[in-house]
Amino acid sequence: MYKDRNRLFSRSGKADPITLVVFVVIFLLVTVYYGLWSTIDCWLHDFWQNSRIILNRANSQTIKNLFPVKGVNKDIVLIVIDDPALIGINKLLSDDRTIYAKALENLKDLNPKAVGLDVFFGLSDEKTRAQDRLLVAAVKNIKDKLVLRAYRRDDSRMTIPFPELSILANYAPSYFRNYRDKTIRSVSLQFTNKSENSYKSFQTLLWAKYKDLDPEKDIVIKNNALYCKDQKLVNLINSEYLLINYDRPLGRFLKFSFSQLYDNVIPKEAIENKLVIIGKSNSMVDEKFYTPTTGDVYSPVLNG
Repeated sequence: MYKDRNRLFSRSGKADPITLVVFVVIFLLVTVYYGLWSTIDCWLHDFWQNSRIILNRANSQTIKNLFPVKGVNKDIVLIVIDDPALIGINKLLSDDRTIYAKALENLKDLNPKAVGLDVFFGLSDEKTRAQDRLLVAAVKNIKDKLVLRAYRRDDSRMTIPFPELSILANYAPSYFRNYRDKTIRSVSLQFTNKSENSYKSFQTLLWAKYKDLDPEKDIVIKNNALYCKDQKLVNLINSEYLLINYDRPLGRFLKFSFSQLYDNVIPKEAIENKLVIIGKSNSMVDEKFYTPTTGDVYSPVLNG
């Protein structure tokens, strides 16, 4: 103990100046520049993930075994409103709701387990009332499996789908959050409005439907964690955000173009009892997201 003490203090009992300077520098780096270390940590993690994904494409099985990449969940199917769909389906670009009505009718016959429609349907004008009625009728036939998207305006406000839809099916906001390096790294699992009322997010409700869970009774978010039936599943940030796992190539999810659903050419065995997400990922979408494994994309979920 005495020898160790001498490393910090001189014989006079005063702290060694060099030791103090080193201590102060380290303290400042750890506290004041904490964001720097977080950024470096993210960069190293991204580099490792991307390296594994690239090396896993090699022809050598030995290399693949040394750098394994996890497979994606085969029960998740993506239906993408992509460029071919926009080109091939008249008035889809203007969000003609009769198109979505027909697509949902086709999807109902394919018997999915749960459906997330990541498209916002706000109030319309008198000219589109007929479109609304057709969409409402289609939603009514699949409402028990469906989660609609609400529009999250900021951290405390959201706009729900137009009233006739809102009273039929579950709706919730979808929101992804940037990290210090401007990369999308987390997704909201619960939204709290100005009145301190909390609502499960689009992703949480969809997962609950797929797992046959009651989102109000079975899923609880508290103490910076998500609990399912009183068992802690995962830690959260600020009791809201779940870190996204990019440790797998997004392109391996089973994916179809929205035009295939509209034309009713998707085989039933590809959809039956699966979790289906319908959303926009095309060059006409204004909002872009930057992900650590694919760079700029039009949707962090539906890209690949």
